[in-house]
Amino acid sequence: MKLSIENLSFKTANTNILSDISLDVEANSFIGVLGPNGAGKSTLLKCIYGVNTPDKGSVFFENKNLLTMPRKERARKIAVLAQESGSQFDFSVEQVVQMGRYPHKKTLENYSKADKKIVDETLEKLNLTSYRNRFFNTLSGGEKQRVLIARVLAQEADFIILDEPTNHLDIGHQIGIMNIVKNLGVTVLAAIHDINIAALYCDNLVVLKQGQIVTSGTTNHVINKTTIKDTFNIDVDVYQHKTCGKNHIAYNLN
Repeated sequence: MKLSIENLSFKTANTNILSDISLDVEANSFIGVLGPNGAGKSTLLKCIYGVNTPDKGSVFFENKNLLTMPRKERARKIAVLAQESGSQFDFSVEQVVQMGRYPHKKTLENYSKADKKIVDETLEKLNLTSYRNRFFNTLSGGEKQRVLIARVLAQEADFIILDEPTNHLDIGHQIGIMNIVKNLGVTVLAAIHDINIAALYCDNLVVLKQGQIVTSGTTNHVINKTTIKDTFNIDVDVYQHKTCGKNHIAYNLN
């Protein structure tokens, strides 16, 4: 399911947050968005899934204008994990994951056996079965993040937007979650703060700085000493991962 962004701009309080962003996300690809804090990563994703209204530009999904698409129709096509979503849910874990089925339901329609089966399978996939009756607000930050990702997966959309999906997760759960997402066989656009995690899982990377795309392309094209220095103002050594063949970084502390 291809997404095309054309000349997208967004500003707030007379400050340009995004300037003329153009980007194609090809079907079944995993695209990572990198950049320092304040670069516009989350703002870009919010423009795509409808929280922000761009000042200029267009977003097409399956050749349809996503910016004018009814919200529920959009939710059937695109599942979203936002950075700040759902911290105050007063629901059980099972109920939160069930919310992923909402776009597929008519008003006041009950959950079907098929819906419940999808929820059960998703809870099992993320090792959350034993949590199903616990209340969301009693969970740790990492546990909440896993539940929210389960809700995204239960939505069964063909396009997934993830805003910092590994936040609050220990390294074991980071790898586990990214493995699951990578193997879903869907199109993924994700803002990721960990450069090496992005390199390991993404097909291509896009680097934002001050609301503009400064470079994009394959992992090995994007991850180099000059780009990392210019973007993040840090010195790194770059090496090629012996298993995946993709460039990774090690911080140069000298």
